[in-house]
Amino acid sequence: MLRLRRYCRPAAGRARIVREKTIANKEISRVSEDVAGTDPGAAEKRRARALARARRDALDASERATASAAIRARCLADAELAASEVVFAFLSTDAEVDTHVLIDALLARGQRVLVPLLADRTTMLAVPFPGWAHLAPGKLGILTPPAAPPWPHPPDMVLVPGLAFTTAGARLGYGGGYYDRWLARHRPRHVAALAFEVQLFASLPGGAHDQPVPRIFSDARTIECNRPQNLE
Repeated sequence: MLRLRRYCRPAAGRARIVREKTIANKEISRVSEDVAGTDPGAAEKRRARALARARRDALDASERATASAAIRARCLADAELAASEVVFAFLSTDAEVDTHVLIDALLARGQRVLVPLLADRTTMLAVPFPGWAHLAPGKLGILTPPAAPPWPHPPDMVLVPGLAFTTAGARLGYGGGYYDRWLARHRPRHVAALAFEVQLFASLPGGAHDQPVPRIFSDARTIECNRPQNLE
């Protein structure tokens, strides 16, 4: 079993984490998703999540691997991603678009990779990827890096997960609001979602604080969400 190493944060790192938590705690009362019970569309979102999860999880391992490889190829051929010195990428679970091989490819190209660290129930930090041997399953079953101060600058590119999307850029996450709050606070230059085609819907329920995505890499296409699209 992997164990977390003890990490002594420098004072500057502790200060950044405190600032992140303070901002998140101020926002949580107004930027909350249905898990907090404050979203008037909570029931509709729960139904949409259940449907999206069922469609995604119906893919077998071979289909998921083939689709993930196609998405990875689109990512690695993308000019914006290639020009990004620092990339913030999610650590995928078995059911999601695989990012493990993608992260290795980015590192091999000399790009710096940041990964998510859930500091508490409201705060997500983008921290330097420490290597696979230093990750361990977290509270949500997601691989988690050891405690570390957040990267001090906005990343050039952010690759976000989600349960469902529309070609207009609407994103339905897992309900914790972590990415919505992080994106609203940091406003990175480039953001793209990774999604299987079965995760694309004609419409989705949303709230005022849900953050859209401008681009989506799927196994069939790269979607520019500010342009008209045909959902087949």
